[in-house]
Amino acid sequence: MPEPTARRRGRPARRPTRNSPVGDLAAAYLPPGDVLALADAYVAERVAAGKITKRSGAVQRSVLRRFAHTVPTRPPDDVTAADIEAFLAAFDGRTRRDYHNRLTQFWRWLIAGGRATVDPTAAVERPPRRRPGVKPRPAGIGPLSRLVAEYRTARRDLGLSQDSLRADKYTLRGMIDMVGDIPVGQVTRADVARYVGRPGMSPGRRRHDLSTLRMFWKWLQLEGHAAHDPTIGVTAPKEPRRLPRGLRTDQVLAVLAACPDLRARLIVLLMAQCGMRCVEISRLELGAVNFDERTVLVSGKGHHQRFLPVATETWEALVSYLDGRQHGPLIRSKGNDPSKGISAAHISHLVKGWMRAAGVAESAHSLRHTFAGGLLKAGVHVRDVQTLLGHSSLQITSRYLPTIVGDLRDAVEGLRYTEPSPAAAAPEAAPVLPPALDALGPLIDTVAALAAAVTRLEGRLDGRPVQPPEPAPKVEWYRCPHCPRVGQQDELEQHISRDHEPCPECGRIFSSRAGRVRHRQVAHGIRHEPVPEPCEHWDGPHPHTPGGHCLCPICGQRIGGPWLRGHVEDQPHERCPDCDRSFIDLGKHRRMAHPWAATSGRG
Repeated sequence: MPEPTARRRGRPARRPTRNSPVGDLAAAYLPPGDVLALADAYVAERVAAGKITKRSGAVQRSVLRRFAHTVPTRPPDDVTAADIEAFLAAFDGRTRRDYHNRLTQFWRWLIAGGRATVDPTAAVERPPRRRPGVKPRPAGIGPLSRLVAEYRTARRDLGLSQDSLRADKYTLRGMIDMVGDIPVGQVTRADVARYVGRPGMSPGRRRHDLSTLRMFWKWLQLEGHAAHDPTIGVTAPKEPRRLPRGLRTDQVLAVLAACPDLRARLIVLLMAQCGMRCVEISRLELGAVNFDERTVLVSGKGHHQRFLPVATETWEALVSYLDGRQHGPLIRSKGNDPSKGISAAHISHLVKGWMRAAGVAESAHSLRHTFAGGLLKAGVHVRDVQTLLGHSSLQITSRYLPTIVGDLRDAVEGLRYTEPSPAAAAPEAAPVLPPALDALGPLIDTVAALAAAVTRLEGRLDGRPVQPPEPAPKVEWYRCPHCPRVGQQDELEQHISRDHEPCPECGRIFSSRAGRVRHRQVAHGIRHEPVPEPCEHWDGPHPHTPGGHCLCPICGQRIGGPWLRGHVEDQPHERCPDCDRSFIDLGKHRRMAHPWAATSGRG
C-alpha cells in the first residue's frame, strides 16, 4: 500500500478524507474538537435532505475542516469573531467571500438546532464583491449615491419594469465604484470614457452603459443638480449587425423529440409556433387563455399586452397539459409548491438543455427567430409579423427580411461566365425499348394520341378547356428610400407621394408637410407658405393630388374631396391681420407664426 504522502506525476498527494479507509486511519491525527464533529453532522444532514449535492457537500466539509484546524478542541460558543477574521485573512477576493458565506450558514444551523447560542460571524464584516477594474466602494453614502437613489425613485414612479431598474442600478453603482462617491461636478469626461471603455465588456454592454449615463445626467440637468454633462463627446463602439438565426425543420423536430414530458413540449411549441419570449411564457396565467377563440393574452416587454392565436398542434399540447385545471399559472413548477410558476431564466435554462440533448447548439430565443422567419417565407405581410412578435417598431421586424434569400437566389441564378458542359447541354436520350417491345412502338404512339384526344374532348364538353394551372403571383417587397418602411411597389409609391414632400428652396425631403413648414421657417426664414391654387373639383376622386385630397380655396388646407364642400361651407374662416391669410383656428396660428403680435395684443 503506498504511503499517504507519496507523490504522483510531480503533484502533492491529496489529504485523506474521513469517508475513506485512509481517512479513517488519519482521523486519529486530526484535532478532535467539537466544531469538527458538528461540521461533519451539518454536511451529512444537508446532503440527506437534498439541499446540496454530494459534490457540494465535499467542498463544504473541506472548508469547515480547514477552519476546525484553527480552533482545535473548542466548542462553538468559544469561537470568537477574531478567530474567523484570522482564518479569512489568509484568503482574498472571491474565495474569502465564499468562505465567509459558508461559515455564516454553518453557525445559523448550529443556533437553529440549539448547539450554539452566539453567532461570531455576525460581528465579521462581509467581504465586498469586487468587479474587475474598479475600486472598492467607500463606506457611507456620498452625494453621488444620494442623487442615484433619487433618480431611481423617479424612474420607478414613471412605471419602469424591474429589469430596467435593475440594469440602471448595476450601471450607476459600477460608475460610483470606479470614480468614487464624489460630487457630481467633479465627474469628468475622462471618467465616463474610462468606465464605458473598461476591459471585458461587449460593444452592446458599452452602448447600454453610455445610454444609461446620458439619461442620468440629462435628469440631473433638468432637476438643477448639474451644470455640465460629462457624457458629451464620449462615443461607444459600433455594434456589429447580426442576423437572427433560426432553426431548420429537422432541428425543431429533434428538439420536440428530446422533450421529456408534456410541459417541455408545450414550452417549445409556444416559442416555435407562437413566437413567445421566455418572460412571456413565465407570465402566462390560465385566465389569459380564451378557450372559445383559441387565443392567449400575452404580457410582453414593458407589460404591453397582445392577443395571439394558438396553432392546432400547440393547442392540443396545451389542453393535454392543463388536465382540467382552471386557475393558477399556465406553466407550473415541479418543486415543493406545484401551484407556483417558473421564472424566465429557468425556462431559458430548460429549453437550452433540451436543445443540447437534441444536438442543436443554439439558444432558446432561436425558436422565436424560427417563428418569424417561417412567417415571412410563407408570404405573411411584415406588419402582421410585427403584431405577432410584439415589436414596437417596424424597423426591429425588418431585421428578419435579409434572411429570406428566395428572391436573391432568383436574381443571381441567371449569372454565368462559362459555357455549359456538352453533357449538361445535350438533350436527354430517348429510352431504348427491349427488342420484344420495339415492334409495339407505333401502337403505343397511337394509344397516347387517342388518350390526348379524349382529354381534349372532355374539356370541350364541360365548357372548361384543359389548361395548366397558373403559377401563384410572386410577392415582391421594396424599402422606402427615405424611411425604414417596407411594402409592395404600389403601396410605396402612394407613401412617397403622400408623406415625403421636398422643400421648394433646397429640395430636402421631409416625411410630412408640417416638417417641411418648420424647416422653411427655421432655415429659410419663410413664416408661411403661399396658398396654392385651389382645385375646382368639389366631389369625387382627385387623381392629380396625392392621396385623393384637394386644397381649400380659402385657407389652403388639404381636405379629402368628399368633405371639401362641408369644410368650406360649415367651418368659419378668420383672416390674419399680419399675413393676410385665412385660418380656422386664428389664435393658434398667431401664437405659432406671430408670437410678438399675439403677446402685444395687436389686432
